[in-house]
Amino acid sequence: MKSIADTLFNYLRDVLYDPENAVLDIEKLPDEFKDFGSGLHFFAECVTETRLLAEALAKGNLSVKTPTSENEIAAPLKSLHASLKHLTWQAQQVAKGDYKQRVEFMGELSASVNVMINQLEDRQKKLEAAVESAKEASKAKTNFLAMVSHEIRSPMNAILGIAESQLIKENLDTEYKGALNIIYSAGSTLLTIINDVLDVSKIEADKIELTCEKYELASMIYNVVTMNTAKFSNKPIEFILSVDEHLPSTLYGDELRLKQILNNVLSNAFKYTNEGTIKFSVFIEKRAAGRAGTYKKDNDKQKKHLLLIVSDTGIGMSTEDVDRIFDEYARFNLEANRKTQGTGLGMHITNKLVALMDGEISVESEVYKGTTISICLPQGDTGAEPMGKEAAERLERFREINPATLTKVYTLRTPMPYGSVLIVDDDEMNLFVANALLAPYKLSIETAKSGFAAIEKIKSGKVYDIVFMDYMMPEMDGIETTKNIRGYGYSLPMIVLTADAITGRSEMFLKSGFDEFISKPIDMRRMDVLLKRFILDKDSCASKTYCSPVCNFTAEGKCSLRQSGLP
Repeated sequence: MKSIADTLFNYLRDVLYDPENAVLDIEKLPDEFKDFGSGLHFFAECVTETRLLAEALAKGNLSVKTPTSENEIAAPLKSLHASLKHLTWQAQQVAKGDYKQRVEFMGELSASVNVMINQLEDRQKKLEAAVESAKEASKAKTNFLAMVSHEIRSPMNAILGIAESQLIKENLDTEYKGALNIIYSAGSTLLTIINDVLDVSKIEADKIELTCEKYELASMIYNVVTMNTAKFSNKPIEFILSVDEHLPSTLYGDELRLKQILNNVLSNAFKYTNEGTIKFSVFIEKRAAGRAGTYKKDNDKQKKHLLLIVSDTGIGMSTEDVDRIFDEYARFNLEANRKTQGTGLGMHITNKLVALMDGEISVESEVYKGTTISICLPQGDTGAEPMGKEAAERLERFREINPATLTKVYTLRTPMPYGSVLIVDDDEMNLFVANALLAPYKLSIETAKSGFAAIEKIKSGKVYDIVFMDYMMPEMDGIETTKNIRGYGYSLPMIVLTADAITGRSEMFLKSGFDEFISKPIDMRRMDVLLKRFILDKDSCASKTYCSPVCNFTAEGKCSLRQSGLP
């Protein structure tokens, strides 16, 4: 009996303390002890299952398989397992925003968890309120800047428009012309500062847009170079322009934003170089397909990579300043450069625009030795022929080019006496400016001082080659007016004139029935493009080429066939 008792005792001890080595051969037990041995076996299995469950729970493993209901030893752990699983589910619901969950079955822990849920709900409400407040603040800021943009750009439109309309006149008194140039230059500088502030706001709101069109590369380079060299012509600086003859004559991209990038970089080079040399190099970079710096969703083979390098022998920058050059309002060595104009936004905007174009920009600089800025921009390939050696060399001698053929927009204004336009604006000053700027085109111009007046003109049966519509007008704004006019079946071109330059609303305008838009102050280069597109290019008699052998021009210069309604 003692040996049987020792066997059973040792087995029970091993079950509790050394389960891996616990062995009991029931067949070797006397018959009267076999049932007891089987009971010990079942007890050992329950202990093992309970131990495994406890180890799994200790590790946070709630997917563990639980013992059967016959294992009463594991009942408390099974209850804990069920509670933890339910608590986990409730935590997941809270994470999804269901703060109505409450824990009622875990004593003091329940109270603590419920307090935590209440705190989370309170924080979520505060966060939502803060987000809503931030949205309202952002909306208020956007609306304020839109209002400021309109209020500032409208009088700027008058200042620059009137100055430009007078400068196009011939035989002006030298002193009078000089004064007009000063007004125009000062107004343009102020407009640049305004645009910088507005561009930063658009960048912050992720609403800055690219308007891509085909443009002439030589003309773009010439305009940027002549504007900057003329502005800083009083400095003893040698300016060198290097142009690659393999550059295509035309490219596809946002010419206005490209000019903005180059003007920012070149003006900085001139500002921070008191004497010495500034070199501007332009060429096409050869690169393998797939390299970074390409337009998204476009194939590299459809792009030309325009490389622009501006180097100067100016004051240079330290390594720390180079690291901060793209920061907002970044200006360096203010004591030495206190007379240098600028907001410190130019390079910040430049960096953002380059990124928006999927381009690359790098800066190398050394104090008192100079700075080199390299920009690579992918531009659309128009399939144009290369500029050629002769054109490139002529462009490099830009000072020899007659400015009257390239620098003044008004020299490109082709008379279109057969064309008719309607200008809709509630501001008498804006109507005067628009009339003055369009005068060289010899167009038939009518005006309307409200949306209601414009609608009446259309309802009376009048048609115009272009309707220029102010966006912000009292009682009925430009969008509502245009929708009404379109509702009468009027399908000829309508162009919105807007001083609201902050929100990037071109898509909204196009969806509202407009064919194009022009920002105020009116950019006559863009105006000229649109007039040629909608009037000159569409009229078969624009260049005095008759539509047919029986075509005649009327005294007003209009095509007789067109007047009669014939095609």
